[in-house]
Amino acid sequence: MTIDASWTTAPVDLIAPDQAGTLAEATAADYVRSLRALGSPLVATDELAAERADYARGIVSAVLASLNGAGDETPSLDTRQMVIELSGSGIAPGVALSGAALLFELALRHLVDALPLRNVEIAICLSRHLLFGIGLVLDSVGISVHRERLVSEIVDSSRLRATLTNKEAAVFMLLVDNASTEEIMARLAIQKDTLKHHITRIGRKLGGRGRAQVLRRARELGILVAVPLTASATITALNALSGG
Repeated sequence: MTIDASWTTAPVDLIAPDQAGTLAEATAADYVRSLRALGSPLVATDELAAERADYARGIVSAVLASLNGAGDETPSLDTRQMVIELSGSGIAPGVALSGAALLFELALRHLVDALPLRNVEIAICLSRHLLFGIGLVLDSVGISVHRERLVSEIVDSSRLRATLTNKEAAVFMLLVDNASTEEIMARLAIQKDTLKHHITRIGRKLGGRGRAQVLRRARELGILVAVPLTASATITALNALSGG
């Protein structure tokens, strides 16, 4: 699937500088707060917590700069370098990578809330800046993982809304999550006949019949987009790291 990458070269004021600063601060505060709630050694001291907050601010700023066409496409904050630096403080690589996965999820949520029509670009930029070098991290600690291209799928919400009604989109999102028929009926409080009607209409609009064909057509139409090295890839790598 080819994704239009014109956003990487055309400068656009997506968000005002003061709003960007507020967004970076909110993400950093959320990150440190979540790490503390988990009892993570990444924030065992005030000094470490301040470093994690600075790291989160830098990630958000780097992503916004890339989206604005003003940033270097080479990641300036390499997860491999972060792991090396943290190991000097006695923090294991697995802990550092867990922290990177958490920051990915939190930063993605904050950025997409601020720029809901740029979710695909945000996820790609974030994965590039935050999770760059994860394979090298695993290699550096002697872990060999299967070298398939680890990907996760995200929904291009602007294309989804342009194609489906709100109710159909809600059903589609649950299909993407691999929810069963019973789960979809319960979560949307609808009857089986109503669900079948929605799925039929989704199929007609996308050009497919049944769950598998609908999802395949959504990928072909760019509604479902595969993003490399997302948080799910990090978690997979962490499982390999821990032998799980």
